[in-house]
Amino acid sequence: MLSFCYTDFSYNYLEGTIPSECASMNLTFASTVTYDSRAIVIDGKHRVLVSGSIHYPRNTTDMWSDLIQKSKDGGLYMIETYDFWNLHKPVRNQYNFEVRNDLVKFVKLFAATGLYVHQRIRPYVCAEWNYGGFPLWLHFITGIKFRTDNEPFKAEMQRFTAKIVDMMKQEKLYASQGEPIILSQIENEYGNIDSAYGAGGPFIATSYDYDAPIDEYGLVRQPKWGHLRDVHKAIKLCEEELIATDPTISSLGPNLEVVVLS
Repeated sequence: MLSFCYTDFSYNYLEGTIPSECASMNLTFASTVTYDSRAIVIDGKHRVLVSGSIHYPRNTTDMWSDLIQKSKDGGLYMIETYDFWNLHKPVRNQYNFEVRNDLVKFVKLFAATGLYVHQRIRPYVCAEWNYGGFPLWLHFITGIKFRTDNEPFKAEMQRFTAKIVDMMKQEKLYASQGEPIILSQIENEYGNIDSAYGAGGPFIATSYDYDAPIDEYGLVRQPKWGHLRDVHKAIKLCEEELIATDPTISSLGPNLEVVVLS
């Protein structure tokens, strides 16, 4: 069943806003987060979370606070972001968390707004990001094969993942520590990576090639923005009904089904 609503049209500054009349919810950071067949459960309450995306290295650090506040003003409850392996570890055994790569600084800004954080530790980035977010040095490790049961790959992935998790724990940024990270995700859009991307991902310049509801300059695009605003408003208005019971699903034919909530 629906646990959160995420508008994934682009990788711009702000995605998926709803009108101010739906933005009056006062959030406090969770102490317990779990889930069941119906929804995510935060401190014992089933929730539908309207979520958007801010990719911190695609903005200057001076923009972060304003973008987060715009997200809250737009009615979002949660922001998700990748952790970019090729930015944070451009050279093997050397990390970079400076300036626009300062992940800890970015996450700490959410304490002022009350928005939750969905941390996508990866390793793969599907966001028009060069080489799928994999550091190029990874490609040259003897015997490595990406995103499969491969010991060289798993060893490097474990080192990076442990580094990120340890940093967040040390700074007490997880929900169990009273702070905003309520979800952490390993892997992303997992599939047949070899046929789709080869060993890693395409060599491209980072791009914004989607007709997003809000563009990379923060400008609203109509009519898409207005349509999404109304959809998110409807989700908010019927949140309790959406997750009150398990749905009944009936087939209406090939590739067509109806979900009944009662």
